[in-house]
Amino acid sequence: MSTTIQTKHGTAIIGNHGYFEISSVKEGNKGKLLHRLVFEDFYQITLPSNILIHHEDGNKLNNKIWNLVPMTRKEHNKLHGQNRTLEYKQKMSKTMKNRILSDNHKRKIS
Repeated sequence: MSTTIQTKHGTAIIGNHGYFEISSVKEGNKGKLLHRLVFEDFYQITLPSNILIHHEDGNKLNNKIWNLVPMTRKEHNKLHGQNRTLEYKQKMSKTMKNRILSDNHKRKIS
């Protein structure tokens, strides 16, 4: 079951990447990301294509204006790259915690 919401920008569904995406045609916004439309509407601007909207709290469905931060793709990739590295290390730490490794394997990963 997919989540559908009605907005002033059109009907939105959760798309493949986890963001609300406009699915209705009549408003002229089909395929656009809701968080970008919310930001542009609030500030009455049209963002250039190289500017992304980041969800400050990490919740892709929280499109409250205080949660939306514009940044370049480079800034966004750097921010998420750092988070992914930390998340990966934490995940690997949990995975490896209860494993018994051979001395040879320990030498390879150290």
